Amino acid sequence: VRAIAYQNSNDLNPSTDTRTVTVSVSDGDGGTSNLATLQVNVTDVNDAPLVYGSGHYQIYQQRGSELTLFDSVTIDPVEAGQTITELQLNIWNYWNDGNMNDALTIDGSVIPLTAGSGTTAISGLSWTISGGSSISILTLSKAQGLSGAAASALVSAITYSNTGSDAQYGFRQFELSSVKDSGGTA
Repeated sequence: VRAIAYQNSNDLNPSTDTRTVTVSVSDGDGGTSNLATLQVNVTDVNDAPLVYGSGHYQIYQQRGSELTLFDSVTIDPVEAGQTITELQLNIWNYWNDGNMNDALTIDGSVIPLTAGSGTTAISGLSWTISGGSSISILTLSKAQGLSGAAASALVSAITYSNTGSDAQYGFRQFELSSVKDSGGTA
């Protein structure tokens, strides 16, 4: 009897209603125990969003066309009704030469890669950049969030450019490092 276990097979969106389990034991010779009734409470746990896609390795020509950073990005908050409330990008090896030449275009806004904050033009995402000259974190957030499809399109459309006349030679690296949904932190 001590080895009896309960498992819910619906791990995507289980009901949190209390389950009632009734158990009786038979000795095999016709003897049966009294019924024992157990209450099983199920706690819903937030699943972390799923992210699929890849980055590009590209060569940027000074004052050339913007480069798209990510390809075929899919972001899924997993649970029905949840939205994507925050995205973080790690940014390595860019140069802030005082002219704010390294920049990302996100959601209709050109965001210079310098410490600062603002709001994007199309979806009204709040953005902040913090960190130093070798690594920074760009955080995009919106309290009501974006649908998985809208977040996917947003990340897939992020571009890099440098408008300076003497751009610093070297690698820039961009990583989508964190995705949070409206269900909390998993």
